[in-house]
Amino acid sequence: MDVFKQREAILGDILRRRFDGKKAALANAIDVSPSTVSRWFSRRNHKNIGEDNARHIESKLGLSPGALVAPGRETSAQIIALQPPWPFSVARERFERLPPFMKGKIEGYIEATVQRFEAEANQGRGKQPG
Repeated sequence: MDVFKQREAILGDILRRRFDGKKAALANAIDVSPSTVSRWFSRRNHKNIGEDNARHIESKLGLSPGALVAPGRETSAQIIALQPPWPFSVARERFERLPPFMKGKIEGYIEATVQRFEAEANQGRGKQPG
């Protein structure tokens, strides 16, 4: 397998495991445009992950230099361990078993609640009682 295919395969694994397959989330984490990430995985409008981009991705994701071409350097367990900590008392595994439409509803509730709390904090009402 050539180096570009290796990078694509390893980054694809990271995309699935760490970012739940969400290209926009990966793009945000590595400070590139979502269209750039899409082109890396596109069959029709494909763009190879070059050396500079590979080093940038590794740096942004906390991987060792060369990790995108040498999968032995970073095991799948290490890549999964790089996921941000799960911030909820409900186990991630339970959430992951839900159908996508239910996950979307939960994410909507969380977004609305965070926005409400941010608004309260901006108005000086976001203090803990007591």
